Amino acid sequence: MFTKDYFEDFINRRLGEYFKVFPTGVATVTLKVMPDHEFHLQRILECTDELLTFAYYDGKKQVKLPKGERERIHETGFPVITIPLREIRWVEFNPGKPGGAKQEAGFRYGKT
Repeated sequence: MFTKDYFEDFINRRLGEYFKVFPTGVATVTLKVMPDHEFHLQRILECTDELLTFAYYDGKKQVKLPKGERERIHETGFPVITIPLREIRWVEFNPGKPGGAKQEAGFRYGKT
């Protein structure tokens, strides 16, 4: 079962190790969640002992942010979901952005 400890230092520990072996610069991180859902993580927002809140890539749900915000934080607003940690079945790393993504939509190493 996945725990808060697994996600606490996710970018440095998990993705850092991935990029040391496969220095692609961007990776799609996919969570398989019960019963039969997959989410492509964009950013982890919060993790408690029981819940994980994160933004995820969904080409149909994301929206472009207003022009002033695009330059300040990110070009796209992604949907956010909170799930119980106990529902996560696996975490998968793949090089590059999610299939069908028109812009960067994966974790970027060294960026916040």
